[in-house]
Amino acid sequence: MEKRPVKIKFSNKAFKYDLNEALDGMPDTQLREKVNSIVDKLPTTNTSVNAFITKHQLSASDAIGYNLFRPSIATIEHIQPKSLGGPDNLSNYALACAYDNNRRSSDSLVEFIKQFDIKNQERYFDEIFNEVYSGNIPRKIALKMLETFFQESGRNIKPIKPNKNIKKSKK
Repeated sequence: MEKRPVKIKFSNKAFKYDLNEALDGMPDTQLREKVNSIVDKLPTTNTSVNAFITKHQLSASDAIGYNLFRPSIATIEHIQPKSLGGPDNLSNYALACAYDNNRRSSDSLVEFIKQFDIKNQERYFDEIFNEVYSGNIPRKIALKMLETFFQESGRNIKPIKPNKNIKKSKK
């Protein structure tokens, strides 16, 4: 307009979108995949303090606080989505970060869960069964949760054995 450069704040999402548009139709698919894999390694606000500070340099303090703690905010995920007939009870609940819960929506757990290492689910169910052995969660409910998870995800997680260091609750 007045021959002054326009300053636009860098955004990974916008950059990836623009790059995909620019590479669309590129005959060398291996090169396109290699470029995309490099772009996927760029720092994000979840992986880099500097990227987080840069992104939020003009943000209000409440937005900064929310975005800082958002990855650790847990939500109730329905293992079998309610929209697909899943019950609204403890044996169909799992904890998930809000981002993944919203991103999955009513998608099949089989496809969605492929992106996550099975060790994550093993650790999750280890914690559930530690609570069972402590007397905080009924074993029947934990086993039903495990069964529902297997039916929905196809991932067979074996419950851990009782930890001798766990003190049983006097409930």
